[in-house]
Amino acid sequence: MSALTTNEYLQILAVISSPIIAIQVDKILDTRRSSKNRKIEIFKTLMATRGSSLSFEHVGALNRIDLEFSGNRYKKVIDAWKEYFDLLSQQVTPENLAAWSEKTGDYLTTLLYEMALSLNYQNFDRVTIKRNVYAPSGHKQDEAQNKLIKDLLVKVLSGQGSLSMEIDNDDETIEKNQEYMKNQIEIQQLTKEHYLNEKPWNIRVVKDKD
Repeated sequence: MSALTTNEYLQILAVISSPIIAIQVDKILDTRRSSKNRKIEIFKTLMATRGSSLSFEHVGALNRIDLEFSGNRYKKVIDAWKEYFDLLSQQVTPENLAAWSEKTGDYLTTLLYEMALSLNYQNFDRVTIKRNVYAPSGHKQDEAQNKLIKDLLVKVLSGQGSLSMEIDNDDETIEKNQEYMKNQIEIQQLTKEHYLNEKPWNIRVVKDKD
């Protein structure tokens, strides 16, 4: 029996390895499809909830960006997310509430625009993303005010801030408070005397009239 030539060896190897290679290629393609589907899911969630940025769905999708949009191809997405995240992490005051709210809308629009480009959604421009969204009147302002209230509450509870209080010091209020305190002190003294000296309480029984 003659020895096999190099070409014959290669042909046999190709026949044996073809199914294995095909399986590996399918696995690679499935992984890529799954990865893209997860990115599309994040993008669709953020688009659907861009009028309600404090919702659990919106926040959850934002927190998945770093995990799914990795690599040089998505660098602009990650850069836009970092800028938006930095803005969201800033402290809000009553003075900068309106400006902060407007700026967050612009940064979110930029993020969604870069995500759309990276996923080959060519029909989305910045104006469409920012304007074509339904949200109840004042919803964005309400969310910004809620964030302000939470920030202020955290400061108070952590000892970094305080609550302002206004005390009514007019004469009538002071007189009522003094009278109330006087009565409370008298009641406490009488109660103490009865218990310490074992004085009986005066009880009057009133019979019901038939």
